[in-house]
Amino acid sequence: MNKDKNQNFYQEFEQQPVAVKSKKVPKKTFLEKVKEKDPKSVAILALIVTTVILVLLSLLLLILPKPTPPAPTPSPPSPLSPSPTPYILKPSKYATDSAVLQVEKDLERIQDDLQKVDLKEEGLIPPAIDTKITIE
Repeated sequence: MNKDKNQNFYQEFEQQPVAVKSKKVPKKTFLEKVKEKDPKSVAILALIVTTVILVLLSLLLLILPKPTPPAPTPSPPSPLSPSPTPYILKPSKYATDSAVLQVEKDLERIQDDLQKVDLKEEGLIPPAIDTKITIE
């Protein structure tokens, strides 16, 4: 029976599942994944590089002074000044007419009279207006 127990013991031991030692797979770094062309890693790397480039360009544009356009240099004044060519009108045949000259004198006299007239009436006083209005 003792033998039987030992045999039983060994048999039970053999029936136990054996723990298999698994090899530890080392985790791959990000650059190793990129070298293997993992699409997700490549996309993340491209996004990071693009962002860095955009940030650097925007900082560069903010820091660098903008070029100012050169100021126009004034040209020396020319010794000859341009003058319009006179356009001589043919004088009107009514310019010396006595009736036209008389009308012009009358208009000047009327304008002088209008300038001298005092249009203010000191004696006129506007009526007092009752501002208290009630609606029934």
